[in-house]
Amino acid sequence: GAVASESMERVKELEEKLAEVRSQRDALEKDVEALCMQNGDFSGSDVLANRISRLEANLRRSEGAVASVSKERDGLELDLRKEVRNKSKLEESLRAEREKNAGLEKELQYYLVQSGTVIAERDSAGIEREKAVKEASEARRALSSAQVEMASLREKLEGAVADKEGLEQRCV
Repeated sequence: GAVASESMERVKELEEKLAEVRSQRDALEKDVEALCMQNGDFSGSDVLANRISRLEANLRRSEGAVASVSKERDGLELDLRKEVRNKSKLEESLRAEREKNAGLEKELQYYLVQSGTVIAERDSAGIEREKAVKEASEARRALSSAQVEMASLREKLEGAVADKEGLEQRCV
């Protein structure tokens, strides 16, 4: 983003500077030619030749800078394309993980409901067991009480039978 934008601005600046230097060089070359044509001699053109030489050196430096910045721009564009591909892959992975998480969340909800049902059934069975134990205990007490009462009644019956037999023998 920002680095690529700065590089593009720098390339544009250098290209504009290069065009300006080329234009100045071309103008100076025309001036030198015009002077030479007017004077008919080339001795007065040393100053212009030096200026042209400096401008050509500046032009070469500018061309080198433009080539360097262009190479950097190309590298950044390549890096950007790689990052865009990586971003797409990461977005796809994220989408897949979200789908997976949604599926796991549904499974978790299902198992939570199932475990709630099992726990409720277990608790209900525990309550039923406690009731059955209580009822069995009450039934054992009632049976024990009934057996004691039956033993007492048997004794009374045996006593009454013995009394009856005793009375019958007296009457005979």
